[in-house]
Amino acid sequence: MAEPFQHISGVAVKVLARIAARKAVVEQLRANGIRRPVPHREIVRATNAYLAANPRLYEQALATAWELSVRDQSGRINAVLFDDNRRGGASHVALFHYQITPNRALKTLQKNYNL
Repeated sequence: MAEPFQHISGVAVKVLARIAARKAVVEQLRANGIRRPVPHREIVRATNAYLAANPRLYEQALATAWELSVRDQSGRINAVLFDDNRRGGASHVALFHYQITPNRALKTLQKNYNL
C-alpha cells in the first residue's frame, strides 16, 4: 500500500524528464531538416539515449515537480497555517491524507503546461 502522503511522485519526475527529452529530440530532428514522419520507435530510442546522456533533465524535472506540488498544495497549506478557527488539530490532518497519484500528476502537468 502506498504511503498516505507523498511530497512528489517519482512518476511525475520521470514523465516531466521524458517530455523534455522528447521535445529536445523532435527539435533536433526538425533542425536537421527531417520533415517526414518518423516512426515512433525511433523517437523513443532517441529519447532514451538523450535521457541517458543528459541526467540533468531529471534534476530539472524534480524542480518542476516540486513547483507543481507546492502550487497544488498551497491552498491546503495556507488553510492549516493561517486558519484562526482550527478545532483541536482536526484541520491539519487533511494535509497528510493527500496523495499525488500518477494520474493526478499527469492531469496537473497537462493543465499547467498545456501538454
